[in-house]
Amino acid sequence: MADKKGSSSHFDDIIKTVSEFGRWQKFIYFTTCALVIVPSGIHIAGMYFITGTPKFHCVTPNVTCDENKCCDNCTEYVFDGPFISTTTEWNLICDRAHVGANVQAGYAAGMLVGSFIFGAISDIFGRRFCMLLCSVLAVSLLRSMSECQGKGQACMEHMAGDNILDMDNTRQRRKTVFSLGASLVDCLSFFTFLRFGTAASVTGFFVCHYVYILELVGPSYRTMGAKVMDFFWVTGAAVMALLAYFIRDWRTLLLVASFPPVLFLLLWTVLPESARWLVVNGQVEKAYNVLKNYAEKSAVSIDSESLKDSLAKCYHGEAESQANKIRHTPLDLLRTPRMRKRTLILWFNWIVVSLVYFGFLLYISNLAGNPYLNLFLMYITDIPSQIFLSWFVMKKYVYTFVHAQGDF
Repeated sequence: MADKKGSSSHFDDIIKTVSEFGRWQKFIYFTTCALVIVPSGIHIAGMYFITGTPKFHCVTPNVTCDENKCCDNCTEYVFDGPFISTTTEWNLICDRAHVGANVQAGYAAGMLVGSFIFGAISDIFGRRFCMLLCSVLAVSLLRSMSECQGKGQACMEHMAGDNILDMDNTRQRRKTVFSLGASLVDCLSFFTFLRFGTAASVTGFFVCHYVYILELVGPSYRTMGAKVMDFFWVTGAAVMALLAYFIRDWRTLLLVASFPPVLFLLLWTVLPESARWLVVNGQVEKAYNVLKNYAEKSAVSIDSESLKDSLAKCYHGEAESQANKIRHTPLDLLRTPRMRKRTLILWFNWIVVSLVYFGFLLYISNLAGNPYLNLFLMYITDIPSQIFLSWFVMKKYVYTFVHAQGDF
């Protein structure tokens, strides 16, 4: 009886004979990384410039208050820039700082929900469909936005009180979409919802693409393919620092950052489905056509009948494995002492890394110097660490040492 691991290995044997990383696969890899991973880095790094807190000071007469500090007897503050964010526009400081924190929390919640929902969608409906859905969600019109636009000032006054900046009336007439809509909306509560949706779709985009890329290349290139994607992420984050330097308004910045998913829609028309997913779901003929296309564009000669027969055997082995396998639930991660220990170690690692990463990103406004340069350097310095630590040191020693503790 073939188990799932054996079936996967059998497919790896098939793709080795066809093309592990041929011309067409390289084109798909680098193009999709540029249109999916780079924008993901842009949106994450953009948290600071879109919802961050610029420098501000008190302007109430006869009141002494330190810069970037809130004082009990100060009734009026002025932002010093250098950028305009939602915090600036809706005055989300001091006694209203919790409102801005809710916006950040909404974005984080969207990332969590998106990773769960779109991961399941990609398994059921395919990687290609999942990426299409995420890109469409990122650029589709939201009809309900028009209602919020027409009542933007009233919505803001109802939610946050009277201390609200005047809005440009031309914004009331603009149409909106998830990311595009978030850049034009005048209602903070609905803006939070849009940020939630944007985070969910961008995270889903990343998750679907990550699995797609790992199934696109052969086993010999899989580790490299996963690590090189990190460089696209760093590039996107660094690009956000440059974009924010030239585009100081958060609305315009979001408009520019929302453009790559539109380009992906054009690429999607020629993007093949994952051959691995097609085989697992019984679409052997389509999987054959995908692999045949890989071979032809890589100038590799294949035996068509032998390839079809191998794919059919791979599917039947997978079907048999699915019929006889034990159904697992998330609770199985905690069922035995060894699994419980391994799971807790991985959870701890992810929590620490996430706290440090996002904590530093949100704290960067408190650092001395130019915020754009600080953010740019923060991500650029990640490149040598990715090359040296991830590929040469941590892979061999640190990763093994840390995670092996779960075996004891």
